Amino acid sequence: MLADREGGFFVFCFFFVINKQQTTTTPLTMFEQPLKLSKALSNKEKQEAQRRDASKRLKKEAKKLARKQAKHAQRKQSRLWAREQLEMSSWSVIEQQPIEMLFNVLVQCIDSVETVCRCALVCRRFRAVADDNALWRECYINRWKTSSLLNLCTEGRTWKQVYGNRRHIEKQHIENLDLTSTDPQHFLQYSDALRIQGRKSAGQEALDILMVAMEQCATALALLPNYAEAYVKLGINLSQYARQMNHVPAGSHSVFRLATQQYAYALQLGPDDSAAVYVNWGTAMDGMARRETDSAAKAGFYKEAAEKYEAACKLTPTSSVYLSCWGLALFHQAGMVEDTADAEALYTAAAAKYANASSQ
Repeated sequence: MLADREGGFFVFCFFFVINKQQTTTTPLTMFEQPLKLSKALSNKEKQEAQRRDASKRLKKEAKKLARKQAKHAQRKQSRLWAREQLEMSSWSVIEQQPIEMLFNVLVQCIDSVETVCRCALVCRRFRAVADDNALWRECYINRWKTSSLLNLCTEGRTWKQVYGNRRHIEKQHIENLDLTSTDPQHFLQYSDALRIQGRKSAGQEALDILMVAMEQCATALALLPNYAEAYVKLGINLSQYARQMNHVPAGSHSVFRLATQQYAYALQLGPDDSAAVYVNWGTAMDGMARRETDSAAKAGFYKEAAEKYEAACKLTPTSSVYLSCWGLALFHQAGMVEDTADAEALYTAAAAKYANASSQ
């Protein structure tokens, strides 16, 4: 009986504990779920509120940036409009000026070619004036103080191109030239060096180098006007220049004639070696004869060449070179003569000169 009572007591305690646990846990689970749900909803609302605030800030900043850009564009457009108005007014003033006046303005800048080039960037009208051939001729003469005989260097080219080539040659070949020197021989030495360089070159480059060599002779004559040696060197340079003018054979005649004038001036002044001057003179006449197409004119040139070689042989009778040149001129002259008797006499004289040259 006692055992039954104890077993019933234990059963009662077991069910009491179970019932208590159920009564204590059930209310907690009922309140925890709504609490968690309310927390999740509140977090979501906060995130949405943050997104709305961020979106409002972005929209506000975008509107502010747009207003700033619009103001900047308006100010830029205003500046452009003002600049256009200024350019239009300046352009109208330039357009109203005669071309001669603009040319005279740029002539005042020829001491600085860089200034002339900058003026060419102002407008099209200034560019047209800055590219004028006469302006660059003034720039060239002002820079190198050249004489009028060097105008032959512009065959087929503008003075602007001649100026650029002259600067190139000056930097490449005569950068050690002392332009402040007062010794004429100093410039003649540079002329000889440039003439040798011109022989090694060809085409337009050779002509440009020879042109600079002639300028050195002109500078020496400016320092000492009665310097016979300078006239001789100038004539030699002119003769070589004429021989290089293969693209303008007709124009070479005037250059050869100019060379003979320099030899004539030198002979009047009494050079150290008059015979050599006559030989150079005869060589110039021979060059003219070789480029002449008319038979009568060719015979006349060979005759003048023979006369110059004869004058050289009279001064230096024992020179085999001078005698050979004289004989060659007579031989070419005989080929141009129509009269058989005259031609035979010239051939005989040429043979005599060759015989004398070989006996020396």
